Amino acid sequence: MTKIYFDVYAIKLTEENIPQIEEAAKPLGWTLDHLQDNMECNADLIGRDTILFLKLYQGTAEIATFNDQPDEHLADYRFTDELDPKFGIFHKIEKI
Repeated sequence: MTKIYFDVYAIKLTEENIPQIEEAAKPLGWTLDHLQDNMECNADLIGRDTILFLKLYQGTAEIATFNDQPDEHLADYRFTDELDPKFGIFHKIEKI
């Protein structure tokens, strides 16, 4: 059995960076127009920031997934200064 490894990057969603993220994903044929709604919902309903995760196949710029979640899932992780090789806006996260 072959193991597949990923590098995980993340960005805290804000009013300012959502349009930038949506534009970056358009050439890939991805529509991320739900990000604004999810960010507002998490803020209103549970009082949390929303983090968009970008998972890349390890050592590449090939996207495996995008996933947005409330920031409560980052308790044991921290953002590093390393930016993703695909868009240059997501920060690599690492376990504390």
